[in-house]
Amino acid sequence: MARALIFASFGTADADVKSRCLDPIMEDLKYEFPKDERLSVYTSDFMRKKAAEQGDMVPSLAEALDMLAFKKVTHVYIQPGHITAGEEFQNKLQPVLAAYQDKFATLKLGQPLLATPADNWQLLTALLADLHVPGGYELVLVGHGSPHQHNAAYESLQAHIDKEGLPIHIGVLELTDTPNFDNVLVRLQETGTRQVLLAPLLLTCGTHVTRDIAGDGPESWQSRLQAAGYSVQTDLHGLGEYPGIRKLFVARLRELMGE
Repeated sequence: MARALIFASFGTADADVKSRCLDPIMEDLKYEFPKDERLSVYTSDFMRKKAAEQGDMVPSLAEALDMLAFKKVTHVYIQPGHITAGEEFQNKLQPVLAAYQDKFATLKLGQPLLATPADNWQLLTALLADLHVPGGYELVLVGHGSPHQHNAAYESLQAHIDKEGLPIHIGVLELTDTPNFDNVLVRLQETGTRQVLLAPLLLTCGTHVTRDIAGDGPESWQSRLQAAGYSVQTDLHGLGEYPGIRKLFVARLRELMGE
């Protein structure tokens, strides 16, 4: 039986970001599954093009599957690097999977990190094992959100956090989705605390982090929180940098493969 594992992320065109956030995931897969072929694919056409301009040729999922079919690989397991089942998962992974089902004996797609409410505590436990929140600080985690429809996964995560009584607030960057900046600001005002640790709920620490979350421009979350009177510290690590988060991806693959 020839078996291949595919890690499918949105992607990055920044070599440093890739080395920090994506390469460690592939190294973990190499260690955990040494006998299997392992590939990294990007779901973003834009990121693949930008990476190619810099000499980094990363395939799309369809290209990777074509290559594996040509090599007579029979069993393929795809683990998404997406945090939620948002636009990229629904529009870039699921349709491709359906189109290639007849080319392999087994072709399975795993779940993103926040697929069900039961996943909330696992992600939080993995993240907080490595993300240090100073005493007296409220933690604001900023995810991407979904432009095509409301993504309820973030509200589900917030509900779990509130049930546990944790000083954590979830927001999203996508302007058409919620919880947005104003929603988070209202929550912070209710706490009475004026100190905030701002961190991304994103796999990689690319432009969304350096510009939209922690940038110097007036529209960044950091600038807006400071303008509202908060003392803001930032932690700019992408989730791919956290060992506990990477273990979740490995566990997802093992579950997908029935191990």
